[in-house]
Amino acid sequence: MNLIDNKKILLDTNVYINYFEKQADSIEVKKFKSLLRNDEYCLVTSIYNIAELANVDVLSEQTKSLVKWIDTIDKLWVHDKWVIQSWEVKKFIYKHYYNFENEYEVFTQHLSSCLHEQNDRYNPQTNYRMCFPGIKAWDLLRNYHQNKDILNQSKIGCTQGAETIRKAVKDRAYDFDNEEIFYKWIDWSLLPARTTDNKVISKNDREILLKWLCKQNRNEILKNCPAFAVENYFSKYKRSDVSRTPRDSDAIDLPILSAALAYCDYFIVEDRFVKSSANYIRKHAGYAINARVCNFEDFLNDHSE
Repeated sequence: MNLIDNKKILLDTNVYINYFEKQADSIEVKKFKSLLRNDEYCLVTSIYNIAELANVDVLSEQTKSLVKWIDTIDKLWVHDKWVIQSWEVKKFIYKHYYNFENEYEVFTQHLSSCLHEQNDRYNPQTNYRMCFPGIKAWDLLRNYHQNKDILNQSKIGCTQGAETIRKAVKDRAYDFDNEEIFYKWIDWSLLPARTTDNKVISKNDREILLKWLCKQNRNEILKNCPAFAVENYFSKYKRSDVSRTPRDSDAIDLPILSAALAYCDYFIVEDRFVKSSANYIRKHAGYAINARVCNFEDFLNDHSE
């Protein structure tokens, strides 16, 4: 079944926990599952949803049942935010620097495709056996539960270093308006390795391309790369509240938020911080927002038969 043209719904992990685990037999959950049987809608799942569900000492029977249900339905997986951002930047470079049109698709029906893109590009130490065709959410849940450090390796970015980024996050100076941070972020993880004719970009050409991006087109990148813009304004929002201590969960919220706001039709969320982050991003970068943000019951009320 081709789900790409369906209206895409991404649930924040707290919705899975508060409804699909704690109220699995409720009328609300039954309504939502019934809605998914409508050809107009489809569920979008992130590997970070599964990672958060796995981040417990003991997997509950409710969690196991939830993830097994996810495996039974037709759904889409959304690629990792770093993969999406790299595709956004690549499309921008190819179009405006090389005069070549390049498209990408942030959704796939195959979990193995998401894992392969993430691991191949950013996390080479991850177990490649998890990328086999046919892998299910249940397999991923068990793997993450047994190896909770897998995602920790890529919470801020890829595994190669980038101490400038790490220090900026720690010092609340993480902002793509900062030319040094922007340059490091592009150079570290987002610049394509090859030209439009598949030739490796030389070190000299890479420097020229980086200067073209960072000196002349920083604002244009943010305007044309929605997941990139969402990350920028999410970072600004976190920094605006000096009384709030950054949490490890922020690194999980961001990839879910980036994909949901920029590319889904609905983002269903109950968490107050995530919801207020989304509202801040919409106010300051509305051009990057595609999704309607709402809580679970409001979504159901608006889509009752």
